Amino acid sequence: MLVFRFAAPLRRWIEMGLRSACVVLMAALTIAIVWAVLSRKLGASVGWYDELVSVLLAWVSFIGASLAVLHGAHLGFDNIADALGVRARLGLLVLREGLFFAFFATLGWAGLGVIRMLRGDTLTSLPWIPVSLTQAIIPIACALLIISEFLMLPEKWAAESAPKSAKHEAEEKERLA
Repeated sequence: MLVFRFAAPLRRWIEMGLRSACVVLMAALTIAIVWAVLSRKLGASVGWYDELVSVLLAWVSFIGASLAVLHGAHLGFDNIADALGVRARLGLLVLREGLFFAFFATLGWAGLGVIRMLRGDTLTSLPWIPVSLTQAIIPIACALLIISEFLMLPEKWAAESAPKSAKHEAEEKERLA
């Protein structure tokens, strides 16, 4: 497929962007926490801490989840799939991926509805930040998760097409050694 030929360079570019976003968000989260702790110790507690940190944590979690999907580091049941034949594993892969794409497309669509519904609302302690901006992570993350999973398809297809997955063979060698 022509699209898969561009998957590797696009995957590297997206990975770099996701890593950078995670670093920036983690730095902002750290600065906000340190600021809040120091302010409290100095007797001048800040009121915006809880709201901002919870938003930053949500953003870093969803962006990090997209990065995990791009590395194939999300939950799976490899031993069950490895017990099946190649055709059954490929069928299971198609079913799994279809469910994944359908779920996150639906969630992303619902997230857009949430953004429309919250238009005009702002954070309580930071009234200059619109709630729709904080909730934008839902459709953004869903799009990133779908793109990340799509970019992993060639690698997953190759792994499921093999008689045994490389991970299963490595585990067997480790167990026998």
